[in-house]
Amino acid sequence: MLKNICGQNNILVQENMSGKDRLGCSVREAKKRISLPITDEDIFTVEGVIYGSFSKPGIKEALVDIEATSEPRSNFYGGSMLLRRSGQGWSFVWYKSGLRLNNCFKIPFKNNQSNVLCKYEYYSANSQSEWLNLVDFEKTKDENTTLLLVSNNLGNCKPPFRDIKITKFSGRDINSDGTTDIIVNVRAGVSNAKKIPESQCDEVNGKLLNSKMYQLVFLYNGKNFQPTPQTVKQIKYFDYLMKTYLTR
Repeated sequence: MLKNICGQNNILVQENMSGKDRLGCSVREAKKRISLPITDEDIFTVEGVIYGSFSKPGIKEALVDIEATSEPRSNFYGGSMLLRRSGQGWSFVWYKSGLRLNNCFKIPFKNNQSNVLCKYEYYSANSQSEWLNLVDFEKTKDENTTLLLVSNNLGNCKPPFRDIKITKFSGRDINSDGTTDIIVNVRAGVSNAKKIPESQCDEVNGKLLNSKMYQLVFLYNGKNFQPTPQTVKQIKYFDYLMKTYLTR
C-alpha cells in the first residue's frame, strides 16, 4: 500500500512521537504522487488502518491514519488518507487533517457500506473537551458530523465543578430493525463545593462522587443517525450544565 504513495524505494522505518518504530516516508516523495497539505520537509508515519467500503458499495478502501509533526496540535499532529483499491495497487482519494483513528470503530449501515465513528479529546487551561465525530464519506467533500460534545473542568480544581465525560461508545442494533445504531454512555455531575479532594481534581481520571450515568441512543433511519427524544433531553441538560457551571 505504501509503495503506491511513497514509491517502491522510498519507504522508511521512522520513530514516531511515542518513540515506536513505524513505516512511513518523506512528504516530499509522497507529494510527487498525491496531494498532501503537509510541509515538504516532514516525514509521516502510518499509525493505523481501517478497511471497508466507505464512499461507495462494493469497492475496497482503506482509511490510513498518519502522524506528521508539522500538523498542529489542534489537528492532533496528523490526519487520515482515504485510499481505494485499483487493479494491483491503491489510489489516493483524499487526505483530511485532524482525522485520527486511535479511538474509532467502523459502523456498517447500508449497501455493505460503513461509517467510521471517532472520539476525540482536547485539553485546555480550564477544561477537557470530548466529542464524537461521524465521518460522512458520501458527501462531495469529506465532512464530519458531531453527534455529541461534552466537557469537564476538574483539571483546574476550581469551583464550581463540572464532570461530564464520555465513558463508552459502541454500535448495536438496539431497536431490532436490522441496522446498527450508536449507543453512548456519559457520566455527568456538578458541585458547588468550594473545594473537593485532590484525587477528584484530575482531568483524566478524576470524577465527582455525585455523578450519574446516562445512556444516549442514536438510531439509524436509513440516511443518518438521529437521537431519540430522551437523548435530545439529555444533551440539552448537558449543554445547560456546561453553560452554567463555569470556572470563575
